[in-house]
Amino acid sequence: MRKNTWLRAIALLAYMGFIFILSSVPGREIPSGLSSYDKPIHFFLYLILGLTFTYFLSGLKSGLAQIMVGFASFFFIAIYGLSDEVHQTFTPGRTFELLDIITDMLGGATGWLLFQFLRLIIRDRF
Repeated sequence: MRKNTWLRAIALLAYMGFIFILSSVPGREIPSGLSSYDKPIHFFLYLILGLTFTYFLSGLKSGLAQIMVGFASFFFIAIYGLSDEVHQTFTPGRTFELLDIITDMLGGATGWLLFQFLRLIIRDRF
């Protein structure tokens, strides 16, 4: 493990908490203009989560195959997106949407790909 793994874990958990807080906002408190941006917002939030999770995994062991990291990231995003949608069913004015989970997974996968691209550019200085 690298020395800053705990910082990576804290960053990941803090960001997951941020998404949880956003999901806890009742539907009536969300500005009406944001509803047309629902899918891009999901995509962007989970792109950042995919980046953050991949960054965390890359700190655990440098020898992890990047394709394994990709599968783990995709699985993690799918499970967290599903739990987020289930959580929203308990929030007044919010609903479960399968398309949101799909958008979350696409965003998370894009985050993993972006991490790989940045890693190539920066040459493993993470």
